[in-house]
Amino acid sequence: MQTSRSYGSMTTIQLFRLLKRGSPAFIVPEHYDLVTATCKRAGDAISAVELLSDMSKRGFDLTTATIVQTTHVVAEHGDSSQKKTLHNILEEFGLARDLRLVPAFVHADIAKGKLENAWKSFQELDPNYRPLPLYQGLIRLCAEKRQPRLLEEIELALNRSNKVTDDSLLFELVKAHTDLYQLEELNKYSRII
Repeated sequence: MQTSRSYGSMTTIQLFRLLKRGSPAFIVPEHYDLVTATCKRAGDAISAVELLSDMSKRGFDLTTATIVQTTHVVAEHGDSSQKKTLHNILEEFGLARDLRLVPAFVHADIAKGKLENAWKSFQELDPNYRPLPLYQGLIRLCAEKRQPRLLEEIELALNRSNKVTDDSLLFELVKAHTDLYQLEELNKYSRII
């Protein structure tokens, strides 16, 4: 028995079946984008991976929207078999090492509290293209998990990226050092604030 999550008036499985039954002459990659977006909103990693697989079997070029949405839903809600299937599909298209997809896995690891995994994936990103919310999430998680050493490493990465002047990041750093009782570290931020 298949289960699915309901989104709107149709479940993701109903939308997926409708798409699969459609005549190839009338299906375009954008249809996959729409149904994958529904899977993402519903947290349905199984259907999202099946859609990406179906899309590749039909000979379509994978669209950026479908790849990114599938990666996000699998990172947040998928199990190891779905991650492996996604990796194999991306490998087939030469996208397995696409660094545009890494932030999804970093974000998911932060949300799940997996600090070491998040930090490892974060380091794979080009320092010039590390989004501020990932820094913020890592800083918060360091304070939560009581990891002052890793917080220092994140600060060093932040200093090298010249993003340390962002107000929200400064706030997160001050809060993290306060939570970790690192009062001497707070002195260096008192000059900036």
